[in-house]
Amino acid sequence: MLDAIAGYDPKDPITAASYRRIPESYTAFLQPNGLRGMRFGVIRQPMDRQTDTNAADFKEVRAMIDRVVGILKSRGAEIVDPVEIPNLLALLQGSGATPNTNIYETEQAINGYLAQHPDAPVRTFRAIVESPFLIEARRRALIYAVGHVPTEPGFPLQRLNQEALRTEVLKMMADNHLDAFLYATFDRAPTKLPHTTLGNNRQLAPVLGFPALAVPGGFSSDGLPLGFEFLGMPFSEGTLFKAAYDFEQSTKIRRPPAFTPALPK
Repeated sequence: MLDAIAGYDPKDPITAASYRRIPESYTAFLQPNGLRGMRFGVIRQPMDRQTDTNAADFKEVRAMIDRVVGILKSRGAEIVDPVEIPNLLALLQGSGATPNTNIYETEQAINGYLAQHPDAPVRTFRAIVESPFLIEARRRALIYAVGHVPTEPGFPLQRLNQEALRTEVLKMMADNHLDAFLYATFDRAPTKLPHTTLGNNRQLAPVLGFPALAVPGGFSSDGLPLGFEFLGMPFSEGTLFKAAYDFEQSTKIRRPPAFTPALPK
């Protein structure tokens, strides 16, 4: 899939940064011994202010990360554990990592997209937010962006925080000679819908604009899946595939839910 969608798209000028940086095929990175000689830094700092480090499922997630680290070492990887990114939580919050702060580009971008589709059932971002078909949890997340534009004074400050965070992350990689970071996708086990799982660490990669790949890492005491992410430098998708493929193939951790029907044939 990535072979098909990666690369420069004239309709999305920022993708020009990928020019001459796309491999012939990402499948070349699916190597059985890909982890051998790779070097990872483990981020154990919570990235969500609501993370409860005393919760039982937080400790389960940390135990999962410990097991993952052990597997990586057994596959020939080198580990720096932990790595501490200065001011990580504050920089994330200042970079628009939450729905009530990532607000400046959303309405303008979605309105611009919808303008290209005159037959769309809605014509504006505001119409989406006000739609009776939108579930309430999504409405609460999106409503902060209504009425905001990129020319507001808060947007450049947010961009400065993003650049500061990128610099700290790249510096940590350079200082420790890392190929990638790894951290828990969530610091808590999955919760029953409609509640949101606490301890969300997924915001790091989108704020940075760096590639990340989520990998199954184990199961909670309730049998629910726990995962972790590999995060790399810009255009290091191949490196992440190499690490994740070796981990996946050597562990076979993922299993379908018991109620999943068998596939035909």
